[in-house]
Amino acid sequence: MWKIFLILFGLLFSIFIPKSIYENYTDTNREDSTYEEDSYADSEDSVNEDYDPTKTDWENYGDTGSIMEIADTDWALENAPVFHVETKEQLAGVVYYVNAVKGYNDSVELYLEADIDLDGLEWVPMGGWYRPDRYLEHTTFVGLIDGQNHIIKNMHIDTKYGGHCGFVGYSYSLQMKNITFEKAYVSGGTYVGIAGGEIYGSEDWINVNVSGMVGTPGPETGSIVGREAGINFRDCDATVVYKKENGRFGSIRYFSHRYQLIAETPVVEAFTLTYENGVITRDEVEGYDNLGWHIERDGSLLLDRAAEGELQLPAEYTYPDTSIWLEAYINGTYIRVSNIIEVP
Repeated sequence: MWKIFLILFGLLFSIFIPKSIYENYTDTNREDSTYEEDSYADSEDSVNEDYDPTKTDWENYGDTGSIMEIADTDWALENAPVFHVETKEQLAGVVYYVNAVKGYNDSVELYLEADIDLDGLEWVPMGGWYRPDRYLEHTTFVGLIDGQNHIIKNMHIDTKYGGHCGFVGYSYSLQMKNITFEKAYVSGGTYVGIAGGEIYGSEDWINVNVSGMVGTPGPETGSIVGREAGINFRDCDATVVYKKENGRFGSIRYFSHRYQLIAETPVVEAFTLTYENGVITRDEVEGYDNLGWHIERDGSLLLDRAAEGELQLPAEYTYPDTSIWLEAYINGTYIRVSNIIEVP
């Protein structure tokens, strides 16, 4: 009898329960995955009521600045993925291709064939854009930028979505060389630099020179690149300032935020390395995370190799004419923690 009573009570409660109780529960107790699925399901209606199916997602949802006013999109589609750029219209076409057309892993090569003046235009980064409801799906610039000793003048970028601000907004693999940015202005939230916002998987950047101004520096700002994980800046130069609250100007002293961390974190040679018969031996010291061998030649990285539990670096890795030391993860970056062995 009591079971029948409970069933009837449940049915009556479900009919007369105030709707606000159900709504409050589902709004405040849903998990992140449920919320994400809801966002994906009704994204086009909720994010942009003026969605135009004839345009790309970037044009519908993104900040395109002045790009679509001048972009030579036909030229970009005809020449992709290798671009020899002579005009600002063609360069805008490359931005369109990267942000609106190309696949995530597709590579691009960009060669400047002339100096380009972007005065009076609201430029936007190549890569780093994402739909508001799909924040994990960045666009990327992957490949090569070779300025061939040409200049990009008067580039003005002010990202309105909070980050990835620079000529290239985001990349997981990019080499840049022989290019100058002159009288540039970039402003964004995090990951801000004139040539790049957030760049991974890159090694040598050669002869990249920047001058101009960065908006009020936020987290991970640099003169050339905001955030990077291993770029070696060779023959590069930067003269970049920012405006302080008192109206005076300060200098962005470091090529990237990582370079700043390295400069501001003292080197402590906690480990002692010795070299004999082609083998490097280290002592044991506790309290250092992600210990690794760092091997470079003429300032260029050859190899990073884990050293946890490895007291000797085998002779097969002690390449001639190299500098070798131990690094550990300290203060948000990798810092030298040993003396340096110069291999003859």
